[in-house]
Amino acid sequence: MKEVTITVKVPKELEGKIKEEILRMKAKVNVREALKRARGSLKTGKTWQELEAEVYDELVP
Repeated sequence: MKEVTITVKVPKELEGKIKEEILRMKAKVNVREALKRARGSLKTGKTWQELEAEVYDELVP
């Protein structure tokens, strides 16, 4: 995985919201990577889209 640095000027009141959104995006990328590594080892009748949707629903409030 590669590190990306982004510098953005935002109003102080939006700082927390921006950080929260970045953490959500990071979690989603980590879930996709985990699902790619697990492909073929899970014994289920569900599609990858269904599994990803379930995991995403658990991560996003």
